[in-house]
Amino acid sequence: YLYPTSDGHMNWSGTYFEVFSSPDLIDWQNEGVILDLETDVGWADRNAWAPAAAERRINGEYQYFYYFTAAQKIGVAVADNPDGPFVDSGKPLIAFKPEGVSNGQEIDPDVFLDPVSGQSYLYWGNSYLAAARLNDTMMSIDHDTLKVLTPDSTFREGIEVFSRDGTYYFLWSENDTRSQDYRVRYA
Repeated sequence: YLYPTSDGHMNWSGTYFEVFSSPDLIDWQNEGVILDLETDVGWADRNAWAPAAAERRINGEYQYFYYFTAAQKIGVAVADNPDGPFVDSGKPLIAFKPEGVSNGQEIDPDVFLDPVSGQSYLYWGNSYLAAARLNDTMMSIDHDTLKVLTPDSTFREGIEVFSRDGTYYFLWSENDTRSQDYRVRYA
């Protein structure tokens, strides 16, 4: 499954999210809209950007969690199937700046399921990078674990975290997306 930002909207003004599926990562099928801000989300109706999804087994059942940007806040929706329908939690998950942060936006969530600890983490931010452990329900964060991890002043947005062969990788964008110097960095 692929959960992209919907494209083709002026000024990043999209209002919905779609999902695509593929049996072979070559041929893709649009499975349709899985979350529409205008009809499914009561707290935001604009700027549908940069989603991230995770599968988690909770109480013996698989659930699918969809973290998304809307109106410069981060929400979470849940479904029983990877192609939805997803149901919004009813309020933003992240609608605040972490202590010590005065600029940027609360956008571009990434969810990471740590294969070593079994814990789940949420990363987000624009002009700053924040992270917090997700609670067992995956629908809220543990505020006591919140940390600002901004690598340096070139950090822009778009964090991606993954683990491979025992090494953790962080990828992010630097500079403005409209700049010829927009690029991906890693650690």
